[in-house]
Amino acid sequence: MEQININSELLKLYELFLEKYSKTVYKTKKSKNIDIKKDETRIILELIKMNGNTRSKVFSSSALWLNPANSEALLEKGLIQSICCEHDEKYALSLTGIATCIQLNSSISFEQQYKDFLILSDKKFNKTEDTQLDWREKLATVSLILLASTSEQTAIRLVNNQNKTVLLDVLQEVLSCMKKYRFAEEADMLKSVGRGEDIAAGHFARLDTLPRRTNHHYYGKDYVYYINIETNHNIDNEKLSFIFKRCFSNFNETSDFIEMYEDLSKISQKYSHRFLHRKIEPRSTIIILNKLKEFLQTEIFQLSPQKKS
Repeated sequence: MEQININSELLKLYELFLEKYSKTVYKTKKSKNIDIKKDETRIILELIKMNGNTRSKVFSSSALWLNPANSEALLEKGLIQSICCEHDEKYALSLTGIATCIQLNSSISFEQQYKDFLILSDKKFNKTEDTQLDWREKLATVSLILLASTSEQTAIRLVNNQNKTVLLDVLQEVLSCMKKYRFAEEADMLKSVGRGEDIAAGHFARLDTLPRRTNHHYYGKDYVYYINIETNHNIDNEKLSFIFKRCFSNFNETSDFIEMYEDLSKISQKYSHRFLHRKIEPRSTIIILNKLKEFLQTEIFQLSPQKKS
């Protein structure tokens, strides 16, 4: 088979792939005028970021029937993949096939595509790590710290109604405090979720980025939640300070942080010992509150405040 025939088949698949891919990635009105061919080196990274079902849908919807003579040659080169369907067998591009089409379509070499992929991946990774905690993440983290949930032994376990009720009360009071001192907006609300899921558990279940944004100190699986900041069964001050910096960054300069400390301290003392199936050392709460007081009196002002509008 002549190479020109293979290239023709590939580019035919590529045109259909771009159409289906664009509809999946660029859904908003603002992005309708985007020329996807000027942004081709992002395609493979975007595909990798998709969940399995979405990625499969893009490939399945862009599959075509190919002449068996052509399909055999393209399969042998690893440029296409077979797609299961109801009638005749269809084929879609593989990732190698997409990279080959980018080379044919835009004269971007494999080496340059790989370099661009690494640069874009680094930007995505670094952006994720540096992004400030959102109000949901701050709420969960501050609440766990105030409850001295700092190890697996002192974790909050939502395995009974009492723990669920108490944790929801804590979240509501901490959120009110965050709004009062401008770490959350008035519109930020704890929301009930479907399928009969508990509100507190539902809130924690959606904190997918919190582990890496807290240097993996946050643990939340199987209805067990804690901030792992103990070393040799003692609270590590450096780790605690790091968590406070993540929680209280982007502060409002007009807030009264002495008053804020008093409010948070009351929540801690009110609820810390109301959870079943855990035992905390009294000194742990004292250490946390003393460090919180010190942080809000001095260290917080070393962080970047909110920008004045």
